[in-house]
Amino acid sequence: MVLKLKEKKLKQKNVMVKSISLLLTGLLIMLFGVFGTVTVARAAGKTYYAQYNGSNSVEVNYTKGSETKKISKGEILKKGDKITAKNKAMYLYIDSGTAQVVNTNASFTLDKDYAYQSAYEQADGFSAVNLETPKISSISIQDMSVAANSYKTISYSIKGNITDENLKVKISVSSGEGALALYYDYECTRPVSPNDEIPKGTYIYAKGLKIGTATVSVTSVFDTTKSDNCTITVTPEEYGLRIGSNENVVTSVNKSGDGWSFDPSTTLRKATIKLEDSKKKQTSDSHAAELRFKTTNPKIAKVDKNGKITGVAAGSCTVYAYARNGLSRKVKVTVTK
Repeated sequence: MVLKLKEKKLKQKNVMVKSISLLLTGLLIMLFGVFGTVTVARAAGKTYYAQYNGSNSVEVNYTKGSETKKISKGEILKKGDKITAKNKAMYLYIDSGTAQVVNTNASFTLDKDYAYQSAYEQADGFSAVNLETPKISSISIQDMSVAANSYKTISYSIKGNITDENLKVKISVSSGEGALALYYDYECTRPVSPNDEIPKGTYIYAKGLKIGTATVSVTSVFDTTKSDNCTITVTPEEYGLRIGSNENVVTSVNKSGDGWSFDPSTTLRKATIKLEDSKKKQTSDSHAAELRFKTTNPKIAKVDKNGKITGVAAGSCTVYAYARNGLSRKVKVTVTK
């Protein structure tokens, strides 16, 4: 009878253990079902040291292996990191607020991410460390124009209280993609992707594809709420005429059908100056240029002082080349679209 009673109690105990085990398993399954994931606490943060080095010099550093590394302005200290007043009591200023006093060899734990700004010795002998909330203070991109089948660098800027490494941007054509394309090189062989994280100061080239307008946007990678956009106008393609060469023809002709082009059959007569009396001398450039140029209709084509002609609108006009003595030669210019 005694043995059977013990066996019965033992079985009841095993049943209770199994029941408790099943209950715990059920609770775990319920927790996973409700929350989906289990959050693991972040490992202890990095420790930084505000160290007085004499001669009013204070630096903030940390140890990595056997090396001591000094941090630079704009570096980001993470939430949970600590700043220790290594060999002198410290005033810790956060966002220019009231100083937190940290005694020698004591530490202050950061409640969020901050950007390091400066460290110095105060007049009362305390070390001082300045931290600020990381932020992008400004971001901008400038309107511009570029000729069809030509390229120009885009002018953009980004500023903040963080290191240049964190001042990356994304640049993309947000509208008017058919008129413009963006590249990393002036040869326009490496296109810019909208998801590229572009380091501060990287040259970006805009190439005009056809006449029209495009909107280009620039956005901070660090703070995506900071962005700006500009309008880039693609203007008619520019061409130049040379005077004085043997051929005297348009230097280039648009063959793609985009933009504007000159009629390639149009040529300019050779413009040279020949003195009738070789003993006489020409007047100087201060009196008049050796050759001057004029267009009969600047609304069709413009010409600069070097004889470079730019198409403005479809049509025809005449461009004259004048010598100092008033003699001239002309060429008919046809601008087509």
